[in-house]
Amino acid sequence: MVFAFGVFWALFGFLLSGYVFILLAMVNLPLKALFKNALILILTEWKTSLCVLALTSLTMTAAALLFPFSVPVLTLFLVAWVQLALCCAINEPVQKRILTPFEKQQKQTHAG
Repeated sequence: MVFAFGVFWALFGFLLSGYVFILLAMVNLPLKALFKNALILILTEWKTSLCVLALTSLTMTAAALLFPFSVPVLTLFLVAWVQLALCCAINEPVQKRILTPFEKQQKQTHAG
């Protein structure tokens, strides 16, 4: 039971940090609002969240299984590749759910 609890929180941490990392680069919000938006995106975009979890879990598992050989790969480009893939996966939901409605609201505010 303790192991399952630990695995759940570790996966949730990976997921939340992936979304917050992308939101930090895309929007200018306070940290509390970033975490709130990240939690909402995790719940509403569950397919993307599963993709992010699968990508992170598979990469970490492969790196652990190939440990002595994966050290040069880890140090050179694996972390960057994972973050690029996460950016590609999370970009569309952020555009659709946060940036596009914000831009529409700004246009209505400035037009009216």
